[in-house]
Amino acid sequence: MSMISPNTGYSPEVLRNYQQLISELKDTMTNWGLRYGDQVLKELEKLHYSHDIISPIVFNTNLGRIPQDIRHILVADNPGKEEQAAGQYLLGSAGKIAKYFHEELLKLDSFRDRVLVLNKTPHPYQGNSRP
Repeated sequence: MSMISPNTGYSPEVLRNYQQLISELKDTMTNWGLRYGDQVLKELEKLHYSHDIISPIVFNTNLGRIPQDIRHILVADNPGKEEQAAGQYLLGSAGKIAKYFHEELLKLDSFRDRVLVLNKTPHPYQGNSRP
């Protein structure tokens, strides 16, 4: 089963390249979780992280669905508990703000279909120091 919808309007080569890139990113992040997950959890405990940690490394499963007509790339920070549980970025209050900004102020017809959401830090943390 293909990770990418064939109705995107992108050429088959672009879709293959995107699918390969996302597959490699997912494998890399899975390896990070296996290699560094326990260390990340320990560091988060030292920082007194206030949320339950479901996953120390969060891969955005929405990346497997390439937006049909990307208008913006949004790079978020620190996935929260909703994002950890769902394996997707910007689902909580920050996601609601981003959706409002893009749909109401920038007049995009669909935030999830027009904005590619990435995360600069694929693990949760809070405080001034980083794990």
